[in-house]
Amino acid sequence: MSLSLIAGLHGIIEGKTLDRALVRAGGFVLAVAAPLPTLAQLAPGSEVTLHTHLIVREDDLALFGFLTPEERDLFIVLLGVSGVGARLALALLSTLSPEAICRAILADDADRLARTPGIGKKMAQRIALELKAPITKLMANAPGIATAAGSVSAASPADTREADAVEALTGLGYSAAEAQSALRTIPNAADLSLDELIVRALRILAR
Repeated sequence: MSLSLIAGLHGIIEGKTLDRALVRAGGFVLAVAAPLPTLAQLAPGSEVTLHTHLIVREDDLALFGFLTPEERDLFIVLLGVSGVGARLALALLSTLSPEAICRAILADDADRLARTPGIGKKMAQRIALELKAPITKLMANAPGIATAAGSVSAASPADTREADAVEALTGLGYSAAEAQSALRTIPNAADLSLDELIVRALRILAR
């Protein structure tokens, strides 16, 4: 059972584990599970506001945190697919950006979804089939995701190459916004291969 009892959390990062941020809020330190790109941006000692989702099981309470409400809402939508639990939903958001997930679902790109560890081709096909309507509705209410995901039918080869570069960079721990900002500053990007784009973006991000 899931609840929206705790919709957000503001506190100080006490530390991190492999898959959780330890957030001090008031007199408590809460272990908040989060996608890897989110965890990469949380520095110990920093102040943070997370958009959260609480899942209640018979013997456990699990709190999940995200940097944006759109990312949290996408996590909740993913949980609506039979066979996709919190672990797989987090794995998807750790492997692909929210925009890339939406793009893949709308384009029936099961192969891209199946790149996520733990998600096979059949599961990826089920996600794409079952979530077209929910994702369309989510994008209508989330202009940030809709703008970044863009129109699937209008995507050009350059758009696809940039999307793949953003996906690769977010997989390395950068946010989609950081990746897109770096890619926009690369001169003559349209003439570069995907590998060249990623390398040049990494140089910019490392400055």
